[in-house]
Amino acid sequence: MQKRSFLGYLPYLFLLAAILALLTMNPSSSSSHALTYSELQSTLKNQDVTEAVLRIGANAVSVQGTYVDGDGNTVTFTSTAPATEESIQDLTDRLEDGRLTIVDAESGNAFMQAMYELVPLVIVLLLGVWMMNRMGGNNSANAKAFDFGKSRARLETKSKVRFSDVAGCDEEKA
Repeated sequence: MQKRSFLGYLPYLFLLAAILALLTMNPSSSSSHALTYSELQSTLKNQDVTEAVLRIGANAVSVQGTYVDGDGNTVTFTSTAPATEESIQDLTDRLEDGRLTIVDAESGNAFMQAMYELVPLVIVLLLGVWMMNRMGGNNSANAKAFDFGKSRARLETKSKVRFSDVAGCDEEKA
């Protein structure tokens, strides 16, 4: 049985990386309830919000948090609000400081940002190397395409064979 090289597993690794990227793109869990802005305002008035995270972006504020409903169950919620001064001030006034965390949505981890930019480039380069190796492998038709520089032909300058040493062909000798 022939051993497979690392490049033989490259398409499978690429597929696995794509699936993992798709799974991690939506970090919100399915157990959280999506609230409209009006439902968010009534929830902040009527419910005991235990914690909340505000991600302030350029156009919208993403609100994630938990509250205890009337039955004593803890409910996770998500919502968006417009990123105006009035709405941000209203949200921060309704939530006390101990329960509120404010995060700037545009500031990110520099390492993760670099990884988001470099990983696709590395994957494309590895895919290109793999394809070039598949095209120029030992068993392909293109294997000998560029071997013309390795010719074993030599130019003989000091030939010791004379016309008198060659038998026949009198016309050519003359």
